[in-house]
Parts: sequence; C-alpha cells; structure tokens
Amino acid sequence: MTKPPGGVFPLHEDVLKEEARAEYRQHMNTFFLRLAELNINIYIVEQVLAFPYDLLAEGRTDDGFFFPLLMKNTFEACTLMVAKVATDQGSDVYTLPRLRNMLLQMVKPEHQPEIQARLGGLRFDQKTKELLEKARKLRDTHIAHFVHATSQEEHMTLSEIKALRDELNTLLQDLSFEAEFIMLPHSYETHRSDVEWVLDSIAKGSDLLNMPEQDPACWQYRRQKLTDIELTQLNHYRKKFGLSEV
Repeated sequence: MTKPPGGVFPLHEDVLKEEARAEYRQHMNTFFLRLAELNINIYIVEQVLAFPYDLLAEGRTDDGFFFPLLMKNTFEACTLMVAKVATDQGSDVYTLPRLRNMLLQMVKPEHQPEIQARLGGLRFDQKTKELLEKARKLRDTHIAHFVHATSQEEHMTLSEIKALRDELNTLLQDLSFEAEFIMLPHSYETHRSDVEWVLDSIAKGSDLLNMPEQDPACWQYRRQKLTDIELTQLNHYRKKFGLSEV
C-alpha cells in the first residue's frame, strides 16, 4: 500500500470546536489503528500467496494445517475488520461513515459551509456499498455467528478486500485535517518485514533448494520433474541466498 493521497481538508484542526477536538482525535486514532491492522493483514496474505510453499516445503505440508489456516483466519480477520470499521450499527457504535456524518457538527459555525461542501463528495459508490454489505453478511452468518440456513460457504476475495481497504484508507485520509497516515510499518514498506524473514527461513532450509549440493544424484531425478515455473521459483531463492542457478 502506497501512501494515501492528501486529505481534502487543507485546514488546521483549530476549525473544530474546542469541545470536539479530543473526541475527533480519539476516533481518528482508533480508526487508524484498525485500518493499519487491516493493511498489515492484507500484506501478510499477499506475501504468503506469493511464496511457493508447496514447492519449497514439499513433504512437510501434506498433512499440515499451518498455511491453510493462516490464510483462512487472516481472510476472516480482514472481513471482520471491514465490517467493524464501516458497517456496524447502533447508538454506541462508531464507524468511519458515522464519523463523516458527525464531522460537520464538530466544526465551528463559520467553517461549516466549506466543510459541508467537501463532505458531500465523500460517499461510497454502489460497488463499494455492495462489497460492504457482503462483508457484513459474511460477518453475521459465517464468522461471528453460524447460521444454519446459509446454503454454501462464501468468502471475500483478496481483490474485494483490497478494494474495500483502498476505499477506507482514502476516507480516513479525507477526514483528516493535518495528518498523513502511513498504513504499513517501515519494514513492510521496504520489504524487510518479519513475515518475509519467516518465509525466507523456510526457503533457506528447504530440502529441494539445497538438493543440488547435498544430494546431486537425487537432484538429477528431481530436476526432470520440475516445471519451468517451479524452476524459476527455485532459482529465485537460490540466487537470493548466494547459490548458483540450476
């Protein structure tokens, strides 16, 4: 995730009523932390999906559950977070759309016309509304509760979750007066994350990766079974760890 664009409010926070500033800051900080978690979860999913663990951990994942459950749980966590941030309802529940609707009343009267005009453009399009409704239904019928009447297992696709993430990131930034939100830790932005370290550790200890040096005879047989794509993936990690291509 790149840095979101600057907010639509080129104003200082002092346009807010004094008594509203603490509440505004608290809500913005809460939504930032929740969306940062969503962005990090999506980053983890993308890294795991790009990792050829069936190839590099072959023989160790045949009866394993770590990677499948990691993906399932992370997808569900993303769906839950989207529903929590954007679709929850109730008098004591705060969502980003509700904060958008409340903001005008937090602003000093002399600034309300300008803010009202700007807030008018901060609405989700129909596609986003449909995806948010899908997330809400999945949360209510499959994740937070188990409804027997549901006909089949459903889920959000990664592209749908990323589309909602982008919309929510943008709305948060657009509701900000002065802050620019960075949604990923610096190590994730620069591809030096802990998840990449974990996946690299798995690759570095792979029997297949080290087979050409450790068991040349077996490698000659195994090499014939590799597809061009698998060989490219293998050589990517061999080069990464200072080994020659095969």
